[in-house]
Amino acid sequence: MRFHQRAAAAVAVVSLISLAACGGGTEDPGAAGPTSDVDSGEAAPPTPVSDEIVAAAEEEGSVLLYSNANEEVMAPLAAGFKKKYPNIEVRNLDLEDTQIAERYRTESATGARTADIVMTSDQLTMQDFVEAGHVLDYEDPNVPNLPDYANLAPGVVAMSEDPVIALFNKSVLPEDQQPTSMAEFAEMAPELEGKIGTLDVANAIGFLATASYVNSAGEEGWEHLEALGASAGVESGTGNLSQKLLQGAYAGSFFVSGSVRPLITGDAAKVLNYTYLVDGTPLVPRAMAITAQAPNPNAAKVFMNYALSVEGQEEACKGGFTPYRAGVECPYGLAAIEDAVGEDNVIIGGWDPELRSQREDIEARWNEAFGR
Repeated sequence: MRFHQRAAAAVAVVSLISLAACGGGTEDPGAAGPTSDVDSGEAAPPTPVSDEIVAAAEEEGSVLLYSNANEEVMAPLAAGFKKKYPNIEVRNLDLEDTQIAERYRTESATGARTADIVMTSDQLTMQDFVEAGHVLDYEDPNVPNLPDYANLAPGVVAMSEDPVIALFNKSVLPEDQQPTSMAEFAEMAPELEGKIGTLDVANAIGFLATASYVNSAGEEGWEHLEALGASAGVESGTGNLSQKLLQGAYAGSFFVSGSVRPLITGDAAKVLNYTYLVDGTPLVPRAMAITAQAPNPNAAKVFMNYALSVEGQEEACKGGFTPYRAGVECPYGLAAIEDAVGEDNVIIGGWDPELRSQREDIEARWNEAFGR
């Protein structure tokens, strides 16, 4: 799933709501949905890379990322890095998850300039990438201070743990009527027939959210999805979902990428709001790795180190990434999500080695439930 599609949708959301709000009140409702300044714990001492690596990185002069994060999402993190390391330029190329792997393979095979770092939310694509030998087996100094689930594979670490959310049109479904759990959503499905939206299981976020949810909730989770599927529309991406929610075609949706949260402010928050479902908030790891043939490996190590640090994670939060390590202040971070739904109700997982073998069965049952 492409993050620039989400950002484009968010821009459209704000623009269209601004037009719809012309002539209305000027009161700014602020941000939509649950945010929190809950204590995220004590930060571990900083663990920077060595001075020698920094010096070599400055000599290289730049780091190139192939990622599923667009410029708006990446901008605060890149700006924070540039402020700390003014002699290292950050370049980010926004690509679809599968394009990241394909482009790197082609370029590395032909000797062309290619990515120093890759970043993707598609577990299966990244697992294939690792198994093909395209990742440098490198452990950043931050890793010992991260939770175990952040270590996804040798050389691969979670940049963020992005939740899926429920997104609602408050004009169609008032806040006091909106479900707070997948169980409530499923119970309401018949009266909301045709007014519920979700992501296609073919979408990487849609598949990983579905797999995490049913692997956690079991048969009861499938029963909820089957009840919802009988009344739901299916969209290829968060952009389409956001547009249709804005227009009132949908009253509510589930398993929407949580990266839209910081964007639902001002006029957008007059119409849309989000919530975390207490029994259905899986987190999707966004994997980051240095490539095996990185032209600027030292610059890549410095960027990874900053991105995983408390300082870097706080900057990343501003763009919509979801920090998960202790000591990071972020109204959308893991601590805030746990505060909203309860620590035991957040579905956190690393990479499930069984996911590839489960995919066909999960997709088949989902497609049957949603009439695909």
